[in-house]
Amino acid sequence: MEGRGVTNYSSNPSHGYTTKTTEFDDELMKRKIITFEQAMLAKGCSAEEAKRLVKLKQQQEASKNQTSISSSLTGTKKNSTQEKESEAIDEFRSRRLLQLQHGNVIPISRPEWNKEVNDASHSQWVVILLTCNASAPNMNPYHHEICLKIEQDIVPCLASKYSEVKWVRIPSKSAIENWPDDNLPTIFCYRHGQLKKQLVGLEEFGAINVDSLDYKLGKLGVVESDIEIDPDCLEKQNNVHNGTNMETSTYGRSKFQGGMATFATSNDNDDDLSDYDDVD
Repeated sequence: MEGRGVTNYSSNPSHGYTTKTTEFDDELMKRKIITFEQAMLAKGCSAEEAKRLVKLKQQQEASKNQTSISSSLTGTKKNSTQEKESEAIDEFRSRRLLQLQHGNVIPISRPEWNKEVNDASHSQWVVILLTCNASAPNMNPYHHEICLKIEQDIVPCLASKYSEVKWVRIPSKSAIENWPDDNLPTIFCYRHGQLKKQLVGLEEFGAINVDSLDYKLGKLGVVESDIEIDPDCLEKQNNVHNGTNMETSTYGRSKFQGGMATFATSNDNDDDLSDYDDVD
């Protein structure tokens, strides 16, 4: 930056003073032999001009320091933000991989129940599917095959269709230690931290297909189903029309007593539904 003073030489043009110093001056100032003001006076500027250049030098150094601090803080904030974004992306990626593996049905463990079910149900419906064990001794092959069809095909299909609902899956014995295999398949529907609706056992599930479960969850108010006619009724009508006698499976929900509150079978009155202490 140019100073106001000038040095006049008889045979040379005039030159303005600047805050620039020679390497020799810098070494002298570094060893505190002279001051910056003395270096300016030695250049031939007036005392007033030397003082002005001293102030200018101080302003320049202060500006550099401020820029350095700002850059450092910006870099720190940027690194912190980048770390948080990276963690969020990693978490989303892990969750998304789980969803893709199970058709948007998230597998959970018992310790995750409160967060993934109760807490999440305050903002959306949460549908919990209790899954059967790989080898359930109390289930015959026919029953086990139906449960697997619901777990692997029907529920994942509905989970993809109704993304506004949160779908989770958990082994029945992990959710409720003594939950009978005869009660499978089982679906619990939570809203506002409480069990609101449920389907327990083959009898309540009815016809084992996507449309039937879609219709039932729609009637329960869990999803906005586009199935207007009960597929179970249509199937019965078709059976009568075709002259076939298709008996409804006798696998229903058993009355299970023990350290649990009874799950009400009625879906008409939410107040009739009681919660299981070990689950909620």
